[in-house]
Amino acid sequence: MSQFVFEFLRTSAGQAPEASADHRRWCLDLHGDGRLGLAGAYTDGSGFLVILQGLDRLEGERLVRDHPWVVAGSGSWSLREWSPDPSPDQS
Repeated sequence: MSQFVFEFLRTSAGQAPEASADHRRWCLDLHGDGRLGLAGAYTDGSGFLVILQGLDRLEGERLVRDHPWVVAGSGSWSLREWSPDPSPDQS
């Protein structure tokens, strides 16, 4: 299984509160399944980045395409396989 970086950049002016709640629920579901490595919003409000773990590319694409903001067409997204550098104590 691999890790992937899911980046989302908003193109619409704003998000409805229910879309934000759906985004949080999406992240919490992934966290509960152990598939969410890290997640966070860009400080300028332009989008967010999520590190997905423990899945293959097809599952990653399915999860991304099911994200509420992707479904709503609120922006552009990318999904890239990612290999983190080991920490100094792991080398």
